[in-house]
Amino acid sequence: MKRYCRVCGQSRAIGRFKHSFSVCLECDALPLSQQLEMEIIHRIRALPLLLSEEQVQWLEKMKNDLRHGVRAAALARSETESHSPGMRS
Repeated sequence: MKRYCRVCGQSRAIGRFKHSFSVCLECDALPLSQQLEMEIIHRIRALPLLLSEEQVQWLEKMKNDLRHGVRAAALARSETESHSPGMRS
């Protein structure tokens, strides 16, 4: 049986988790700031093709984030959205 790590986004065996939180041992060993950055980047990459208004606002906010990785992922996702067929105006 596997569990999903909310930080790295990978499915791993239950034995790879230290406690009931959904963070694998590898990610748990990382500094909290790096865990949070990875989690936000994973959340950006997991956004659906067509975004709700709330998701668009959140993504806009992430484009101004101080963390380079988060900002780059948000900008890349915004470019994907603007070139998606069937995009809402």
